[in-house]
Amino acid sequence: MPKGRAHRFDRRVAVCPTEVPDQRPPAGSASATPVLLRQASGLFNTVLLASLLLSTGCGSLLPAGIFAEGGELAGATEPTEEQQKMTAQAQKILTELGYQPGEPDGLDGPKTRDAIREFQAQTDMPEDGQVSPALLKQLAIALDADRGAGSAGQANGAELPTYELGSTFVYSDGLVQTVIGLDGQRTRWRTNRGDTFTADSNFVVPWLSWYSDGRNGERLVQGRPEALWPLRAGQKASFTVRTLIRGKGRPESTKETWDCSTEGRARISVVSGVFSTLKVTCNRQTDYRSPSLTRVWYYAPGIGHVVRMNDFYDIAESDRHVELVSVRPGARDWPPAARAGLGWALEDALETLQDGAVTQWSSSGVDVRVNIRLGKRFERGDRKQCRTFMQTWMTAGQKRSYPGTGCRDNLGRWQVPGLENGKDGSIAVSDGVS
Repeated sequence: MPKGRAHRFDRRVAVCPTEVPDQRPPAGSASATPVLLRQASGLFNTVLLASLLLSTGCGSLLPAGIFAEGGELAGATEPTEEQQKMTAQAQKILTELGYQPGEPDGLDGPKTRDAIREFQAQTDMPEDGQVSPALLKQLAIALDADRGAGSAGQANGAELPTYELGSTFVYSDGLVQTVIGLDGQRTRWRTNRGDTFTADSNFVVPWLSWYSDGRNGERLVQGRPEALWPLRAGQKASFTVRTLIRGKGRPESTKETWDCSTEGRARISVVSGVFSTLKVTCNRQTDYRSPSLTRVWYYAPGIGHVVRMNDFYDIAESDRHVELVSVRPGARDWPPAARAGLGWALEDALETLQDGAVTQWSSSGVDVRVNIRLGKRFERGDRKQCRTFMQTWMTAGQKRSYPGTGCRDNLGRWQVPGLENGKDGSIAVSDGVS
């Protein structure tokens, strides 16, 4: 997208390009043409940029004479044969990676541009939605990684997830988990049900220790679960877990064997949005009376977290399916004014912006810039109106995305579903560790 003015809450200017004079000179003069259009390399890019201005509600920035009679772009021509070949190649790779660019016809339509922007967002590329040699190179690298082929530099796969103190994760089964401690590859969590547990960043490994309702447990992991990482198609890992449970009654000891494999990419839709994921399937065998279990994880590298988990048992009635609803970033060191400011920006965006619109928030109180992209609207079972959104936080050369869901309550406030009855159901940030 073209760079927008660094204005905190002005939605109109946040999505319109800035390379135009504040006062437009007479129509037809050279300076009346936005710099973005005047510097475009050829008519093909000019047409794309003009379409972009129109689609974002910025058509007033187009210079006089850009349209011919009938509303068509003046001098518009079909893309060259080379451009069509590049576009068709990009469409084919995007489709294989699980995106939805439409038919590989070589035409740069809305579906193709949306698929490109989504891929760019997940690979830290500028989100311009355009086909280019740089895009094709990045697509080829992603395809090599997806197939588990290519050199080590091309097929490194997804890295282990990392977490931040205070971040809160909300799930479709009502479970809410907050990060309360970090120790290398281990993360300590607290749930809204009063439980605490320690987990490995490798999500296929069961909790390492926990305390719940007067009982506590510890697990010893043997084998090489880390062989699954970096995560890419074809990776496999096997390991054994020995569990000791203490508390009510005498101690219990169990043994489980897990066999896991990464099957490849899968594009899935969950409560919090649509994600390109890596599908990991694990089979569990036990030495005690328990139905066999197949657990399927869908890990989204773009946000560094699992967005869906399915448990399949011998008895279908016991099957369990859980989806990620929302992530609320931790910001315990933020001043109150900055916390409130981001909350205001998010509520305003949810209330007023169209699907797919992007706005930006910043504050002098924190060294963070936040892009907010609006997603789909939907109605919950209780008839509350909800919307998905994606926050992308940028600071010190780093970028991290947090999917979210906000629902409007009876008072017109936007809150995270599942946190409405807590001490802080706001959609912005969490203090997390109190």
